[in-house]
Amino acid sequence: MKRTRHQKGYIYKKGNLWLVRYYDYQVLPDGTIHRVQKAHKLAEAVGEYRSKKAARVLADELLAPLNDGRATPRSTMSLTQFIEGCYFALRENAQAHQHFPRLQEYVESLSKTARRHRAAGF
Repeated sequence: MKRTRHQKGYIYKKGNLWLVRYYDYQVLPDGTIHRVQKAHKLAEAVGEYRSKKAARVLADELLAPLNDGRATPRSTMSLTQFIEGCYFALRENAQAHQHFPRLQEYVESLSKTARRHRAAGF
């Protein structure tokens, strides 16, 4: 049985923010899985979260699904990736395209919306 990695993450302060740096797995467009380093904003370093110890509690909550094995690269796949990679691969027959003629149009719309959200910082 493969052992899962347990990570605490590296907590650091940048300006007035607490951030945590950790590793996660990402599914690449060709379907391979790659390990990438990510940084995530935890909280502003004021009030309740002034100390690094308080930020550690937030980091542990963020990393719990990764450490428990609940978050896998495939479980974090976007809807667009699923439809293009899995759904169309499973449904590569004329009957599926007859039942869902506007599915490709819907996928393109989702991609545009996702790009707008990323550009706006969501």
